[in-house]
Amino acid sequence: MGSFHTKCISTRVTSFLTRYVSTAYLKFESSQELHYILPFEEARKGSFERLFHHLDESLAELELSSYGVMDTSLEEVFLKITEKGQNTPEEGNLMARQSGSNYQT
Repeated sequence: MGSFHTKCISTRVTSFLTRYVSTAYLKFESSQELHYILPFEEARKGSFERLFHHLDESLAELELSSYGVMDTSLEEVFLKITEKGQNTPEEGNLMARQSGSNYQT
């Protein structure tokens, strides 16, 4: 059976992100993407602006091909709270696409 390999190292990306958004954390990892939660409180501190500026300059160094940002809608928050009984919703989601994926057997 084959597996995917990438040059991107999630711990290195996580370390980079937490330099700018200390409360960011990795929520999901696949062979092609990393999904991070960026709590909205950090946006008020200007952390997102600094993060995205430095992330744009560091994509090649982190071996990421791109990134995207999703904002959790109020409906998604409501569904998460009712399904899981959580008191604190996740408010932002950063997706980083890993570059250099190779399929090897």
